[in-house]
Amino acid sequence: MRDWVSFVRDRLDLPPMKGQREERMVGELADHLEELFGDAVLKGMTEAEAEQLVQEELTEAAAAFLRAEPARRRSEAARWSEKKETSLRSRGGFSSVLGDALRESRLTLRALARRPGFSVASVVVLSLGMGATVAMYALVDSIVLSPLSFPDQDRLVSISHAAPTRGMDDAGQCAAWHFTYEDGNRVFESMGMYSGETVTITGQGDPQAVTAMLVTQHVFRAVGLDPVLGRTFLSEDMDPNSAPTVMLSHEYWTSRFGSDPEVLGRSLRVDGVTREVVGVMPPEVADLGVQPSVVLPLRYDLTSVFVGNIGYASVARLRPGVELDAVGQDLRRLLPTAWDRFPPPWATSDDDIAAFSPVVVSLKDRLLGPASSFLWVLMGGVSVVLLMSCATVASLVLVRAEGRAGEMAVRVALGASRGRVRWEYAREAGLIVALSAVLAVALATLALQVLVAFAPEGLPRLDSVTLGFRAVAVVVGLAVGSTALFAVLPSLRSALGRPAGVLRTGVSRNSRGRRSALGLDMIAGAQVGLAVVLLIGSVLLLRSAESLRSVETGFADDLPLLVFDLLIPSGEVEDIEETAQLHQEVLRRIELIPGVESVALASSIPLAGGGNVNPFHVE
Repeated sequence: MRDWVSFVRDRLDLPPMKGQREERMVGELADHLEELFGDAVLKGMTEAEAEQLVQEELTEAAAAFLRAEPARRRSEAARWSEKKETSLRSRGGFSSVLGDALRESRLTLRALARRPGFSVASVVVLSLGMGATVAMYALVDSIVLSPLSFPDQDRLVSISHAAPTRGMDDAGQCAAWHFTYEDGNRVFESMGMYSGETVTITGQGDPQAVTAMLVTQHVFRAVGLDPVLGRTFLSEDMDPNSAPTVMLSHEYWTSRFGSDPEVLGRSLRVDGVTREVVGVMPPEVADLGVQPSVVLPLRYDLTSVFVGNIGYASVARLRPGVELDAVGQDLRRLLPTAWDRFPPPWATSDDDIAAFSPVVVSLKDRLLGPASSFLWVLMGGVSVVLLMSCATVASLVLVRAEGRAGEMAVRVALGASRGRVRWEYAREAGLIVALSAVLAVALATLALQVLVAFAPEGLPRLDSVTLGFRAVAVVVGLAVGSTALFAVLPSLRSALGRPAGVLRTGVSRNSRGRRSALGLDMIAGAQVGLAVVLLIGSVLLLRSAESLRSVETGFADDLPLLVFDLLIPSGEVEDIEETAQLHQEVLRRIELIPGVESVALASSIPLAGGGNVNPFHVE
């Protein structure tokens, strides 16, 4: 005899059920199918035909069950919620408030579930606008608005020079100017000069090219940074004849040396020179615009320093109470004396000296550069997208309110107060915005990772970009504002106070339609205006990008080019002629690689930025 219970279990994928419900359901289906099979055989069907009929019946029963199961679960959830509400309200006090809140949430969810299209569209549109805005704000907040990781950053300035008549709008700093200012200024507590370059570390496994930060003695004292281990550079470290030393960045100390506190005193071979590790700097060093692995001393023999070799960065800490105007005056007083103290090996006219002038700006403004304006422009564009999202949801809310006008009029006619009806709208708006805010935080987190990964090269402080407290506060602020907006819009309808007019047909319906159409027309007009602004901005941005791409560079665009860095440490090969021979040997071997048409060597790549702003002179 066929086991119909096993037949049902094998062919019916049942969801988990509580108690004996599954066993009862399977038993009833088995009895029904057994009876159906027997009747089919008695009517002359073969067993195969009867089994096919039973299978079809089981499929229909399963479909009916699955259609009924969600409703049953919702019913059970509603009964559980009602029971919980009653239990909380019976306790009184704050528990009663929680019970009321649970009841209000259940009713709101039920109302929104009756219009899933409206609910889903509102949440998706609003969360996209809020998420994009929050991600962009987090980027602006971390890079532009957040202070530098240095104490009293308002007293930190950057010193550079400009010579517009010589084609140099930003000539940076040089050793001669630095020592002139450091020894003769009246406005700084301390100052330093630094730069970044690539060096090669050997003796620690495979040769490794890393970024090094070269600093004068008082750079870290100027910005107020102390080492996390060991010491910073002393005056003897700056002597070209003293033993070479090096400091490690916190990241390099952690990744390469496993945060070993015994790293002090160990040797590190940098560009062929064996150096003693004397300290480990904190992560805040990166706020100076260079993300180094190692820090090296900038050593100078003052007898060989001259005005030239410009392009370094400079930082200084102002004395208390000193203004930028006073700094500029003091540096302009000192600048001409640099040519007397450190004369260049070529003739310099008074016009050459007068062409240069010091430029003093806050350190933060110098580090951000044009990135600040770029980010604010993007923030403005994303804000327009948010406004369009809000306008779209506002129009959806008005349409929904128009459809519920009769329902609300009946409530008012039965004695509901205007405040109660307004609370109905506010409750739904609050739940929609709350769901949108949660989804917006998730979208902003993902968008922020994408923005950081594809950010333009050279954008400062990217390592500090996070979705911090202030960005979350922006989400809360947007949620509160959106809730207020979407709750107020429906309650502004004048028909809310005249239920009889709403319940009448004919003229009242037409007049209500005209009022609703007017509100929707206003919102549609705002959406069109915002879309036009966004479209114009996008077109201008695309035209600018296309103009940059269409500039004639003089290169053959159809030729595939590969670029690589070649580092030959001077400590490994001291003779300049031998270094040149090594360069030529490398080029010769690359030319022998199949597919290579030509190869060349340059100190800087055209159109890659940077390069040398110093003049050259015939020896």
